[in-house]
Amino acid sequence: MKRILLAHRDWLEGVENGVRAELKGITLTGTSLRRADLTRALLHFITWLKADLTGIEFGGAELEQVDFRRCLLSGAGFMEAELARVRFDNASLRDANFTEAVLKECSLRAAEMEEVRFTEARFEECDLSTASAPHAAFHQARFFDCAFSQANLEGAQFYHAKLNYCRFIGATAAGANFGSARLQACDFSRAALSGAKFQSAELNHTVFHRADLRGCDFRGVSLNGADMCRADFRDARFHDARMNATDLRGANLEGALGLTVQSLARARTDPSTILPNGSRGPYLRYSGAERPRRA
Repeated sequence: MKRILLAHRDWLEGVENGVRAELKGITLTGTSLRRADLTRALLHFITWLKADLTGIEFGGAELEQVDFRRCLLSGAGFMEAELARVRFDNASLRDANFTEAVLKECSLRAAEMEEVRFTEARFEECDLSTASAPHAAFHQARFFDCAFSQANLEGAQFYHAKLNYCRFIGATAAGANFGSARLQACDFSRAALSGAKFQSAELNHTVFHRADLRGCDFRGVSLNGADMCRADFRDARFHDARMNATDLRGANLEGALGLTVQSLARARTDPSTILPNGSRGPYLRYSGAERPRRA
């Protein structure tokens, strides 16, 4: 392996007789390659279980069906890498960098991803269920058909991200930032999102069934067609929110600010809805129930 790394370094530096690293169909379980440089390498069908790869560099590399389960990958670099069917289950990825990487059908189940950077990365059909990713950076990332169920996303940043058909069922994301994000048909059922920021986001047809949304910021949000049945919105802010056909049956809106006659009249409420002033629904125009009671 040392010979391959040296030849690859020469190739990266343009040295004559340098050879690009191309690994295929081998097993490297338990090996230690701390801070090795495999920038732009080609890796296919590699089994790399329980290896110490702290600080390794895969920037611009192509990785297909590589198995990193239970590997130490803290501080690893995957910038602009292309990853297909790569497994990171139970791996330690703390402070790794996936900026502008492309991940297709990858698994990061139960991975440790505190403060990992996924800025402008693209995810397709990836599984991040039960991952621990507090304060991870997903700024301007794009997700299609991905799973975050039961994941820890406290304080994570999804600012300006685009998410289609993603599932956050039972996720913990208190204080997460979805500001200006575009979410289409995503599912946050039973998610714990207290204090999360959704300002100016598009949440059309997204599901928040039984979600904890206390103190969330929904100012300027589009909630058209969203399913918010039995969600807890106590003390949330809704100034300038658009709520055409938003389903608020059974929701708790007590103390919520910024709701208007027009927004509540366009939403769907029923006798199990608790309105901002603490009274029961359904909402009646000009009843004053859109205004919280004064303390």
